[in-house]
Amino acid sequence: MPEIAIIGRQNVGKSTLFNSLIGKKIAIAYDQPGVTRDLIRRPLNWGEGSWGLTDFPGLENVKKISDQLTIASMEKALSRVEDYHLILWVVSAEGLEDYELELLTIVRKLSRPVWMVINFADDPSKDNLPDEYYQSNAKKYLFVSALNKRNIGELRREIVRFFSNFAPDKENPAEIIKPIPEESTEPDPPRIAIIGKPNTGKSTFYNRLLQKEVSLVSEISGTTRDVLESVFNYRQKSYILLDTAGMRKKNRIRDKIERYSVHVALENTENADITMILADATEGVDRQNKSIIALMKRRGKAIILVLNKADLISPQQKSELEEDIKFMHKQFWPFPYFFISGMTGKGVGMVLKKMESMAAREREIRTYELNKILEKLTQVSLIQNAGIKINYITYGKDGSRFILFGNRQTLPAAVQRYLEKKIPEELNMREFPFQVEYRRK
Repeated sequence: MPEIAIIGRQNVGKSTLFNSLIGKKIAIAYDQPGVTRDLIRRPLNWGEGSWGLTDFPGLENVKKISDQLTIASMEKALSRVEDYHLILWVVSAEGLEDYELELLTIVRKLSRPVWMVINFADDPSKDNLPDEYYQSNAKKYLFVSALNKRNIGELRREIVRFFSNFAPDKENPAEIIKPIPEESTEPDPPRIAIIGKPNTGKSTFYNRLLQKEVSLVSEISGTTRDVLESVFNYRQKSYILLDTAGMRKKNRIRDKIERYSVHVALENTENADITMILADATEGVDRQNKSIIALMKRRGKAIILVLNKADLISPQQKSELEEDIKFMHKQFWPFPYFFISGMTGKGVGMVLKKMESMAAREREIRTYELNKILEKLTQVSLIQNAGIKINYITYGKDGSRFILFGNRQTLPAAVQRYLEKKIPEELNMREFPFQVEYRRK
């Protein structure tokens, strides 16, 4: 797929431009340097075809930065620039800063085509290019306002025109990269979200699954801020993998960027087919992890509990953890769990096998099948002695609810728990959370 990179110094509106081209708010756009730390990539789907668009971390003079995470993200970004077919260098219409003049040396050495995108150009009468801009030897200069969408359509048309004639392979210049047609008969790949508390090894696990370093790894909390999205293949099937920001308790979050990152992370679990909850095995499954599991149950979302750093605990600690999880199975539902080491890869294969089987469990649950199950389950004394009559059952359109109709306003809690446990068992879907909703006929 043709790949486009958005680079530039900090606070020139790269993330805003990225969101404008994608057509929705994905990268965190915030008036503070160093917000974007990872390479944020999304498919750019237009009527003419599809491209890959990546928002790079903001670049700055290393001597002026004390934050080691920002330095690491910059070094990683600069090492990847040559992997892209087109580079959009975003600068400000107010002129180049000292560090951007230093960047000119790097930009001029790039073998890939570079376009200079002059942002904050809201007033067309001021579209005058100072001489210093021409030192970049950019192939094209475009004035835009990413926030107000000025000339974003023109930039899009130029990108389409460029890739219709671009031959990126130096050894085979006749090979032209064409945009991939947007229309496809293939179903969308299953979406797998990785969530959990900070410092549980989510990014290490993410990189392990992709078998390459995509997500920035650090022992410092809050390393990941945006949601990273990558496609990976397992046994000839594609999956979309999402790495999200670490989730701390709300009362411990003081930073506005972190609060927004956690909000975005939770939003992405709504669209995920499976959510992998990563916990630190050395810390156990604490109240925060259980709160996340409870939230996934309320939303009817399938999960896999992944206990990372299992190579650092004793057999006794592992046994105690398993007892705790068995209790949670009674409290919530019998979700699958695995002990792994994201660092060494031990146990990761078992997680992938379970992910594959759960993602393939989509099936049509027929109403007549449910009513046969209901007829069997309502014969127990718990329901018979309570004088409860349930006439029929249907399957909710959201795929996480069974809707029962009967002669009461509500079901006793014990009956509801019984049905929420037994109906999935009868359907051989006990690993999935389901809610029972009762309505008076």
